[in-house]
Amino acid sequence: MKKLKRKLNSSSGFSMTELLAALLIACMVMMLVGGGVLVAGRVYKEVSRKSDAQTLLATSVSTLTKELVSASNLTVNGDSCSFYSEKRGCMEEIFNDAENGISLRLTETGTGPEAGTVTVMPLVTDKTRTLGLINQISGISLSGQDNKNTSFLLQVKLGEDILEEQEVTVHSISAGNS
Repeated sequence: MKKLKRKLNSSSGFSMTELLAALLIACMVMMLVGGGVLVAGRVYKEVSRKSDAQTLLATSVSTLTKELVSASNLTVNGDSCSFYSEKRGCMEEIFNDAENGISLRLTETGTGPEAGTVTVMPLVTDKTRTLGLINQISGISLSGQDNKNTSFLLQVKLGEDILEEQEVTVHSISAGNS
C-alpha cells in the first residue's frame, strides 16, 4: 500500500507494463459487463414475450367465454362458428383473421334501418396483441345436451411458433341451441 502511495505521489508515473496490465484488466471487466447486459436483454425480451402471450391467451379465453355463454343457435363451420348473441341482440360469427387474429363479424338482425349491417372487429384490442402476437381458434365442436357445450383450442402464435395454447369448453346458458 505504501508503495502504491509513493508511486501515485511520484512524478515518474507508471511503467508501460503497469499501464498495459491495468488496461487489460479494464477491458476484461468491460467485456464481462457487456456480455451480462446482452444476456439480460435477451432474457427480458423472452420473459416479456411469454408474459404478453399469456395475457393475450387469458384475455381471449375471457372474451370468448363472455360471447359464447349467451349464444343460441350455434353452428360450426371448420374453424369458425356462428350464433345468435342474446347479449348483443345480433348474429355473430367468430373466425380467424390473418391480420387481427380471432375476429367477430356482427350482423344486425330485425327490420329496422340497421338490419343487415355487418361490423367486423378483432376479439381483443391492439394493445393486447403486442410484439406481433396473434390469437387463433381451432377445433370448434359442440357437445352435451342440446349442443350447449362449445369446445375449442385457443393458440397464441408468433409467426408459425405456438407460444401458448389452451383447450376451452364453454357452457351456454341461453335457450335454443340446436
